[in-house]
Amino acid sequence: MNPFLFFGCASVLSGSALLAAGGRALVRAVRSKSWPSVEGSIASSAIIKDQYSNSHAKHWLRAAIRYSYCVRGRSYAGQRIRFLDQGTNDAETVVARYPAGKAVRIYYSPADASLSVLEPGATWFQTLFLPIALALITAGITLLLRSRH
Repeated sequence: MNPFLFFGCASVLSGSALLAAGGRALVRAVRSKSWPSVEGSIASSAIIKDQYSNSHAKHWLRAAIRYSYCVRGRSYAGQRIRFLDQGTNDAETVVARYPAGKAVRIYYSPADASLSVLEPGATWFQTLFLPIALALITAGITLLLRSRH
């Protein structure tokens, strides 16, 4: 098999999967910066220990924050700290920032008030997947074009 064809296809597929997986969350993260907000409260705040599926010895800590809020007379509950958050936050810092009972601003989608977030927007680090995905797709297309020669 032609290695240009193999690696070209793999690169395009990988880049496309990355773009599809993160694209929707990135759009929501960017839009959330202009969402309306209401006052809500932290219902629970805890640190959860998750284990890697391939090892019994390794684990990572993540913050599990639950909050409640009310929009137009209807009560909602949420748990999203931010979009594109893959548990990379320092769990202890997040739990300290959002203790149970604390009053907080909750940002919600005007189209669907059940879609909410504590920290709107996306950090520069969270958007790195976009140029990486585009670079993979571009490299893959280049390799596919070379495979034809």
